[in-house]
Amino acid sequence: MTRRLSAKFGGLILSLAFLSGISGCAVRTEVQKVDVGSLKGSLRFENVFFKEFTKSATAEPPGGTLAVCQESGIAYLREKGVFRQVDRYREGIGTASTALVEAELLEIRIVSSAARFWGGALAGRSHMKMDVRIVDAASGEILARQELMGAPDAMGSAWSFGTTDQKLPAAMGGLIGDFVLANAGKK
Repeated sequence: MTRRLSAKFGGLILSLAFLSGISGCAVRTEVQKVDVGSLKGSLRFENVFFKEFTKSATAEPPGGTLAVCQESGIAYLREKGVFRQVDRYREGIGTASTALVEAELLEIRIVSSAARFWGGALAGRSHMKMDVRIVDAASGEILARQELMGAPDAMGSAWSFGTTDQKLPAAMGGLIGDFVLANAGKK
C-alpha cells in the first residue's frame, strides 16, 4: 500500500514539474535574425531615428519605462554598426535614406519586486506589447509594421528575484532593434 501511494505521489510530482517547466517558458515575438555583415551592402536606408515612444490610453507604464525601451533600441542598433546614424528624432533632420521608428505601448504589466519576493512565480508573468512601425522619413510610407511582445517566464523571474521583470523594457528595446534590422535590407 505504501509503495503504491508513493508511486502515485512520485508520478504526480513529476507531472507537475513537467507542466510548470512547459508553462514557464518565456514568450517573445519571433523576429527574423539578420546577418549584419551581409546587410551593410544592401541597406534600404542608412539612418535610423527613433521618434518618442507613445502609449495607448489604457496602458500605464511605470515612470521611465518608454525612455528605457527607446534608449535600449538605439544602443542596440549603434552596437551593430550597420547604419551611418542612429539617434533620437529631432526636427530638421535630413530625410534622404532615413527611416523613423515609431512605437506605441499597447499593454504592460511589470510585477513588482515585492510581489515577486512574496509570491514568487505565483505573482504571475510580466509582459509588454508594442505596435512598432518603420516609416520612410521622405515619403511617410510605412515600410514595416508589427506588434511585438515580450514576456519573461514567471519561474525564471522568481529565481532572479524579479530582475528579469525589471529588465523587460530594455529587452523590448533589443527586440525593436532586431525588427529594424530585419526590415533594413532592400526589398
